[in-house]
Amino acid sequence: LNAVTVNFQIISGPGGGEAVTPATIETNADGKVTTSLFSGNKAGPVKIQASITRADIGLTIKSTPVQIAIHGGFPDQEHFSLTLEKRNIEGYNFNNVRDKVTVNIGDEFTNPVKLGTVVYFSTTGGIIQGSDATDADGVATVELISAKPRPNNSITGGGGRPGYGYVIARTIGKSNQPVLDSTIVLFSGLPQTPNVTPTTFNIAPNGGVSFNYEVTDQNGNPLAAGTKFKVEVGEGLAASGDVDFTLGDNLFPGVGSTQFSFSVSDIDDENDDPGETTIKISVTTPKN
Repeated sequence: LNAVTVNFQIISGPGGGEAVTPATIETNADGKVTTSLFSGNKAGPVKIQASITRADIGLTIKSTPVQIAIHGGFPDQEHFSLTLEKRNIEGYNFNNVRDKVTVNIGDEFTNPVKLGTVVYFSTTGGIIQGSDATDADGVATVELISAKPRPNNSITGGGGRPGYGYVIARTIGKSNQPVLDSTIVLFSGLPQTPNVTPTTFNIAPNGGVSFNYEVTDQNGNPLAAGTKFKVEVGEGLAASGDVDFTLGDNLFPGVGSTQFSFSVSDIDDENDDPGETTIKISVTTPKN
């Protein structure tokens, strides 16, 4: 079999310096040739075509164009995102409470980074699995595990209270530059007795009274996400407002995280006699 010269040509590409080398090569004894595509520095589709020209008989043979996708570059700081499944976990007094930590990484062209890019994790509170490799979507996931040391970082909005820490994720980007992100986590503690105002009250027939109450952990922080609240009142009364709900994922004290309100009204149309009653506020955390 006589050797023939095969020419490789990029028909279309993203224009980032991509190239085929060698562009011209003779077939080997098996009639095969091998070339390499260099990706350049821009993501996008590339079409490559091979051709053979027989000038002696005026014949040119061209292959069907082959399309290759260029993507999966180096991690880019502007496309590096760190999130927690829950920002507030009941980890200040309990060990082995777990929280999923996820990183999404893209390259400078907004594509997922190369499959298997390694991300390293650390934390200022508890224990965290040390590393994970990205999947085809540029996602890496580990677990944060509550344990000693309990976090005690000074953060904006934290008021100097214990329980706050940081989770940090990092990898290496272009030119060996570090690419990293961090996020705040709260290890919340045990629920304290609700602080209710007013503590004494008088409800007139067909009347009502409004109450405010505050519930925190022992450090003054919001309780863990998933904590259930329930307000119960006596016979002939009805309560409305923050009386039966599940707490969201809160980092800082305030209305809706540690401060709540409800109203109690008289709904007994048949009896106007005075009597005593009590109001019960139940707080159930995920570990209780």
